[in-house]
Amino acid sequence: MTYNNALKYLDTFINYEKFDGFSPDRAFNLERMRWLLARFDNPEKAFKSIHIAGSKGKGSTSAMVFSILKSAGFRAGLYTSPHLDDVRERIRTDKGLIKEKELSEIIETLKPVIEEYNKEAKLGAFSFFEVFTAAALMYFRIQRIDFAVLEVGLGGRLDATNAVDGFVCGITPISFEHTDKLGGTIAAIATEKAEIIKEESIVVSALQADPAMRIIESKCASTSSQLYLLGRDFKFNCTGYDDGFERFNFVGIASRYKDIEVNLIGTHQAANAAMALGIIDALKISQFDISETSVREGLRNVDWPGRCEVAGKDPLIIFDGAQNRASARVIINTIPARFRYDTLFVILGTSKDKDIAGICDELEAVADKIIVTVSSHPRASSAENIMRHIGDKTKAMSIPSLTDALDVVFHIASETDLILVTGSLFLVSEARRMYRLNKDRFKEEVLLA
Repeated sequence: MTYNNALKYLDTFINYEKFDGFSPDRAFNLERMRWLLARFDNPEKAFKSIHIAGSKGKGSTSAMVFSILKSAGFRAGLYTSPHLDDVRERIRTDKGLIKEKELSEIIETLKPVIEEYNKEAKLGAFSFFEVFTAAALMYFRIQRIDFAVLEVGLGGRLDATNAVDGFVCGITPISFEHTDKLGGTIAAIATEKAEIIKEESIVVSALQADPAMRIIESKCASTSSQLYLLGRDFKFNCTGYDDGFERFNFVGIASRYKDIEVNLIGTHQAANAAMALGIIDALKISQFDISETSVREGLRNVDWPGRCEVAGKDPLIIFDGAQNRASARVIINTIPARFRYDTLFVILGTSKDKDIAGICDELEAVADKIIVTVSSHPRASSAENIMRHIGDKTKAMSIPSLTDALDVVFHIASETDLILVTGSLFLVSEARRMYRLNKDRFKEEVLLA
């Protein structure tokens, strides 16, 4: 099977990342996922998994844990979603992204088993995410990894990654997200996410709002799981920022570090790093050797684009995939604290199932000009719909074409301004590609402005 044919085959499966309005209880079935893994002798049992759920920071935390494990000399795998440029970004090991040939071979192995299943499909049809998750787990077994860091795709309870029993479970801050699928309250959302906790798990959690905290504590008690809580069992405090690195002190359950640095911008990334270090400490307590040198090297070298990513200067251009109110608040607090600029231009595009009003409220507080646009993703909200949620229309303009939006903002921005592209990782993905391809032309437009 060629790589293109493998991608075409994957495209035959329903991809719920491209749709809204579906019911997870009808769309997802963990028994279906467990059946598929069992047909391939349960590849997930060949290594230890670190399973990470949450509403904010789960991707960054996953990337940090992976980077530290890699620096410590372990064979490590990382499974995340969505991707920015290449679907292979979702599956990587300490050696790099899965190769096209490797992915093709695994899909070719999966295909006849799935085709046989499809003759009756008693447990319902497989989704893209389920098939890709199975491919990731099979690849990690082939690569003989020691640890797989698995980021939950949606929720937790019914997510395909929940067919795996996590050796350590991480739960990052929980906030309102996907309320049509996970529930309209923090308690409902937390209940979904806490389902990654299995019998006698090791659980590392951020400090949560009261209903979420009670649910996590209750789940840990009912499963005889050990809970380590940020702010209670391990703590951090920010000590400064220097040229792209956040610095902080950390006092953990098995270690303490002074002025540790993380290569991601924002005090929220220091909090994510503290979560990662809590997970690493849980591994250390379990007798895995991870040195301070490995921890420092891993956090300094972590790579997680699209999250307060500085892609260019004069003017500064920053890509950030904030997609709910809480994440938008984080980025609008980070921008003025970490950068100097005259005018802040925001290029905004969201998915239609997000809290658009909440995102707009947060961004309006600091933006001088908001350019509303639309990505090509099927779930993208119309520019007209986003504009309805902006209170001060004098600071907003609607340019549905992302290409035109970038052209306009670079034409009116000066070298001392800042351009923030945000609202959706799908928008960020497209804008990053356009910017890389047209960087020189955009630069000329600024100079001519």
